[in-house]
Amino acid sequence: MARMHYSHELSLTRIEQMVGVFVLLPVVVLGIILLVIARGESLFAMKYEIRMNLSQAYGIQPGTEVFVHGLQIGKVKQLLFNDQGRVEVRLQMLEKFRGKVREDSLAVVSKSAVVFGETSIAIEGGTTMAPEVPPDGFIVAIEPADPKEFLAGIKPLVEQATQTLVRVQKMSEDVNEINTTLGSLRNTLTHLEEATAKLPALLDDMKKVTSLAHQTVEEMPKIVMAANNIVTDMDDIRVVTKGLSGLEHDIPYIARSAKRTLDDVEVIIRGAKQTFPISTMVKRGQPMPVRNGARSLRFDQLNRYVEPTEPSEELSLSYD
Repeated sequence: MARMHYSHELSLTRIEQMVGVFVLLPVVVLGIILLVIARGESLFAMKYEIRMNLSQAYGIQPGTEVFVHGLQIGKVKQLLFNDQGRVEVRLQMLEKFRGKVREDSLAVVSKSAVVFGETSIAIEGGTTMAPEVPPDGFIVAIEPADPKEFLAGIKPLVEQATQTLVRVQKMSEDVNEINTTLGSLRNTLTHLEEATAKLPALLDDMKKVTSLAHQTVEEMPKIVMAANNIVTDMDDIRVVTKGLSGLEHDIPYIARSAKRTLDDVEVIIRGAKQTFPISTMVKRGQPMPVRNGARSLRFDQLNRYVEPTEPSEELSLSYD
């Protein structure tokens, strides 16, 4: 005979107890979870509310967290318009952190990104000397930068960056010019080194030139003296030349006079030879022998060796 399942052997009461346990167990677990969540969300902690005014919501919604030094101390409960048409934000704060919010504290609204991003509120500043913000009191809010204002503020920065880039480009050009100048200077230094290497030879040449200059300077007195002598000789030649220029007119006259004198002497000698007793003496006279040397001649013998010359027309002219 087959054995029956054990559940058929349980009584009705036992079955009801087991069903109750299975029903209550999830409820208990759910309650515990809710309790933990409630404690984490400070659902049972004492709270108070403060307010702040903004020109616009900036993405703030109910539930937006409020921090002090990175620790959450509250959240946004409600947003509404006030009488001035501004956005009034009501902050629900934990009572135990009331001492962190003072009247000189600031509620800084910020975004995780410039335009898009999650909005958060941070309580900053505040001194212990300032009183605490009372419940339903106001705290000064610092609004985030408006995108338009942000873009308007970026424009000068962009212009400044553009000018900086222009300056950098100009500096690059200046650097290139400096590099070119350095290259030229390097070439100049190379040529200078080559010239410096040749400098000893140039100095030797300069020494030789200097020595020659000294010798020339030493010879200068002699050269000057010789020049003076030449000048003196030139003066003498000039004087002689002047004297000759005065005699050039007398030379023809002297030559004619000498020719006439010679003609007269020749006539006298011929007449004397034909006159007694000179003619006899001439016939008898013989030249003396000369030994190993020259011999003398009489005037009549002279005509044998020297042919008479015809008087020139210039010399036969009469005296002026």
